[in-house]
This record gives sequence, C-alpha cells and structure tokens, in this order.
Amino acid sequence: MSAPTPRKESPGDKGVKRHAKFFGGWLATLVLAVAAAGSASAMPVGFDLGEGRLDLLSRYVWRGFDLAHGLVVAPSLRIGLAGQDVAGIGRDGLALELRGATPLRDRTRQRGADELDAGLWLTHAFDPHRQYEGRLGYVEYDYPSGRAGLRHARELAGTFTCDVQLDETRGIRVRPHVTLVYNVAAFDAPYVELGLGQSLGTRGKRLAYELRVAGSRFGQFNTGGNQAFGFHEAEFEVRFELEKQIAETHLQFGPVAGVSRAAKRINSDRNEYWWGASVGFRR
Repeated sequence: MSAPTPRKESPGDKGVKRHAKFFGGWLATLVLAVAAAGSASAMPVGFDLGEGRLDLLSRYVWRGFDLAHGLVVAPSLRIGLAGQDVAGIGRDGLALELRGATPLRDRTRQRGADELDAGLWLTHAFDPHRQYEGRLGYVEYDYPSGRAGLRHARELAGTFTCDVQLDETRGIRVRPHVTLVYNVAAFDAPYVELGLGQSLGTRGKRLAYELRVAGSRFGQFNTGGNQAFGFHEAEFEVRFELEKQIAETHLQFGPVAGVSRAAKRINSDRNEYWWGASVGFRR
C-alpha cells in the first residue's frame, strides 16, 4: 500500500501562517509592553515602553493612497531609548516607533499588502513649558506580502509642533504642525504637510481630531518625468476615547473615523472613508 501523497500547501494556508506570525509577534510585544509599563518605576532612565495602540479599521488609507480594502488590523508601539521621559508626547529624547497593518481579506499589493514600519525619532522641546517641539526621524517601510512592485521604502522626516493650551481646566488644546518629508522608493519626491489637531475633554473622556492638508511632487511614475508640486491630499480624523488609569498606566479605548480626499493622480477614487475601534495604553 503506497504512502498518501502529502497535501500541497495552498495560498490560503500560507495566508493563515502569515497572519499567525504577524499577530503573534505584535501580541507578544504588546503583552510585554503592558507588563513592563505596570512596573515602569523599576526601569532605568533611558528605556521606557510608553505608548501602544491596536486599531481595527474598515480600510487602510495612507497619505491618500488606498492601501487595503476591507478590515485591517493596525498596531503601533513607541519605545523610548534615551533621554528623560522620552516615551510621552512632548518629551525630549530618542525613541523607536513601530507600526504595522495587515488586511484580513485579500492580501495583494493591489488590494492590501502587510506593512511593517520602524522609525527612529529624535524629539526636542525648545522651551521649559514644552509648547514648541521639533522632531527628526528616519523611517523604514516594509511590505512583506506585496506580490509585485514596491517591497521597501524609506524616508527622512522633520516636524515642528506648537502646543497651545486654550483651557487648562477642561484640557482643551490645539496643536498646529508642519511636516517635511522626503520619501525614497515610494515617492522619490518631497512631501509637505500642514496640520491642526485639537483635544477636548475632561478626565476619563476625550474627543480629539486632526486635520491635515498636504502637497507633493508625486507623479514621476505616471508621467515619466518630474511632476510639478501640487495638492496631494486633505484628511480629517476624529477619535473618542474613554480612559481608565491603573497605577501609572492609562488604558484607552473608543471609536475612530476619518475621511480623505486626494488628488486624482494619487487616487482615482479621490474620496475615501474609514471607521473602526481602537484600544491602547500610554504612560
């Protein structure tokens, strides 16, 4: 009696394995981060797991590009590496920022490829009250499941932010910012973003929104030459978060929604909408 023929691994099986590796790695990282954040007082200065988030979104839109249709899981984690209180927003120091996205359906570059990003950011506050902040960063983008075209990209970025407190009692503030980016491989062109964010709320509840308008010279791949600098996209995102404090860790959860309108050379559909839920922690 002949031995049974081994079953050939199907694309679906490979997809399940990729999902398992992706979720397993991020889940392990987030569990360790939460555990470490709970005992942060024992950490030496210069290493701090200070902020993490896990978003479940209806689609993944990045700078006007529709990168994934259908449900997408998008985790992120910020790890302080050097400096004092480096992990929080508006703090001085060097930090490693990790971000990912994985679609739960079709996993091709045309419909949605996995994305893993790693960025090294240097943050500096220019005044004692930390109203003016500058950030310089280097980011590596990796698309491990893209079946064709772009697999890797990298960029240099700089951001200047001004934090204006409108009502200290109610925790109302606005954060205008300007960001300059040069992306290699994906754009090969400069990208400029102007933004305005605002946070409204009292202790335990917060409504935050951010409006971003950007321009770029993206278009060389479509025209075969330099594209004149022009409108790239406008994006608006809003989050409502409930917050619960456990020891020195703040747990956050709530809905998120957004809309993007891009130039036709960026996205032929032009208008994109997304919604979802978010859970995270910060210190």
